[in-house]
Amino acid sequence: MRHGKKVLEVRPSSDWDKGQAVLWLLEKKHASPSNVEQMFPIYIGDDLTDEDAFSAMKGSGLAIVVGYSEHSEAEYYVNDIAEVVEFLRWILETVKTE
Repeated sequence: MRHGKKVLEVRPSSDWDKGQAVLWLLEKKHASPSNVEQMFPIYIGDDLTDEDAFSAMKGSGLAIVVGYSEHSEAEYYVNDIAEVVEFLRWILETVKTE
């Protein structure tokens, strides 16, 4: 078990964590050559348990932590959930206009 912000993460007794899950999903998605150029993964998280995923995302997409942290492995941050919503809406609007 691993404690986070208002969460208790129950993990298997293996090396599996959110980072391993991200890498597995990316590997499965890349298995189809038609998807490689169309995919840009984004991981947004607000908890210590997301740090494994932020580390795994380096060089493979965009990692965003909710709330500024000097010690996060995420390359970018948003201040709060409202900014997450604003960011996701911006992405949708951008995709619609292309």
